[in-house]
Amino acid sequence: RALTPILESLGFRVTVFDNRPEVKEMLGEGPRREIIIGDYRNISTVLEKTIRAGFCFVATHGHGYDYDVVKQLLSTEQPFSYIGMIGSNKKVGTLFKRLRSEGIFVPDYLYAPVGLDLGGDTPAEIAVSIAAEVITIIRGKSGTHLRLEKRLKNSS
Repeated sequence: RALTPILESLGFRVTVFDNRPEVKEMLGEGPRREIIIGDYRNISTVLEKTIRAGFCFVATHGHGYDYDVVKQLLSTEQPFSYIGMIGSNKKVGTLFKRLRSEGIFVPDYLYAPVGLDLGGDTPAEIAVSIAAEVITIIRGKSGTHLRLEKRLKNSS
């Protein structure tokens, strides 16, 4: 919920795919937002028409669902710049192991756990860290501090 409005404010058109009908009412649709309700195992049927910018975020409500979605994303012809998945290091490690054991290549554009390390714990803070990561990728930047004083000290 927290990520969608931030991405919209950055100019992204956001498509939310969820298997729970109540999500449509919870998030609501808008001029830059589309909500699709369906089975996670069939997400590949809507990928081509919904993913335009090559950015996708995986944040389902279950480990098995995450696996189903990521596997489909990696198996599609859809060109991605970024696939981000929310999860603990343990959850992500387990998912990567499972993908590799099935012979599925884990590309560099799969960012998991997703986001920059900003130290945030709340959904809003995590959403900001994810949005910041996306901006660094789009702009080709590192995400380091811009503090002039520190840069001046390091250059002398």
